[in-house]
Amino acid sequence: FQTPTIFLCQNNGFAISYPRAEQTRSETIAGKAAAYGMPGVEVDGNDVAAVFVTVTEAVGRARGGGGPTLIEAVTYRIGPHTTADDPGRYRTDDITEEWRQRDPLLRVQRLFEFAGEWSSEWNDEIETRSIERIEEAVAEAEALAQPTRSEMFHRMYAEITDPLLDQLGDGSDA
Repeated sequence: FQTPTIFLCQNNGFAISYPRAEQTRSETIAGKAAAYGMPGVEVDGNDVAAVFVTVTEAVGRARGGGGPTLIEAVTYRIGPHTTADDPGRYRTDDITEEWRQRDPLLRVQRLFEFAGEWSSEWNDEIETRSIERIEEAVAEAEALAQPTRSEMFHRMYAEITDPLLDQLGDGSDA
C-alpha cells in the first residue's frame, strides 16, 4: 500500500540463543525488503551518526510518498537475553569484548574527544543530570494510580471490540 512506514529491526545477531545465520538463508534482514517491494538498508546500529542519516533518509522518503523502508540496525547484545539466559553457552567472551569496544556511547565520546569537545567535567554533569531525570521519571511513574481493567483496555485500543468487552465481563468497569 506504499504506507509511510519505517520498519526498524534492531538485529543483535540472535533470537535468544539462536544465531541469525541459522534462522534464515538471507545474507541480511534488510535484504528481505526486496520481497515486499521496498528499500532495505543495513546500517551499523552502534554508529549514532549513521543511524541518524539512515533514518532521516527513510523519513524523507516516507513523507515524500516513497513508501516504506526496512532498516536493519546491526548491533550486539552484550548481556543475556533474559535472566534465564546464559550467553556463555553460545558465544565467546572475546567476541563480546570486541563489540564492547564498539559501544555507541564510547564511540560518540571518542568523536567528541577527537574534536576537543569532551571533558570529564562535562561528562560528570551529563551523568548527574541524566540520573536526576531518570529518578524523577521513576518517581512520577511510581506515583501513578494503578489502572482499572477497563482503563488498561481503553489505553491499548482506540475502539473496544466485542471480544474485548466480553473479557471485561459485565461492563460495569467499562
